Amino acid sequence: MDKLRLLLFENCNRSCPKCVNKQHDLSALPEVESYEGYKEIMLTGGEPMLSPTVVKSVAKCIREQNPEAFIALYTAKIDKIADVLSVLECIDGLTVTLHTQADVDPFLALAEAVRGYKKSFRVNIFKGVVFHKADIGGWTVKTGIEWIDDCPLPAGEEFKRL
Repeated sequence: MDKLRLLLFENCNRSCPKCVNKQHDLSALPEVESYEGYKEIMLTGGEPMLSPTVVKSVAKCIREQNPEAFIALYTAKIDKIADVLSVLECIDGLTVTLHTQADVDPFLALAEAVRGYKKSFRVNIFKGVVFHKADIGGWTVKTGIEWIDDCPLPAGEEFKRL
């Protein structure tokens, strides 16, 4: 497999009704034994940014074992910009998901704070969230995201936990 979706922990600060993690027995996921051989490793949760220290520690461990891997963080918790900036030092890409309208202003503040960083930035915006294209140069924007029942794991990915 080229890609690893790595569950750092199950804790989350949201209660999304159709969260993909509620569709899996996360305790049954195999534990990751090595980061070698993967081209891309996606750090996810729960909500990884509930513990930026864990994110940075895991990213550093991945980098030691697999210096060529692209490390991406998937998060929706961006209210503490200093925490996000500290994690950016250890990763190659950041994907932010805007679930509700309340997520837009914190995202715009983050987009301004990371202007000039040489990273891969993506934002996924759920259907119903009104987002007028602001000057968020460098971000790939995907709109109209919807919850998917029994969301399958994309081809070429493994899903494991710490």
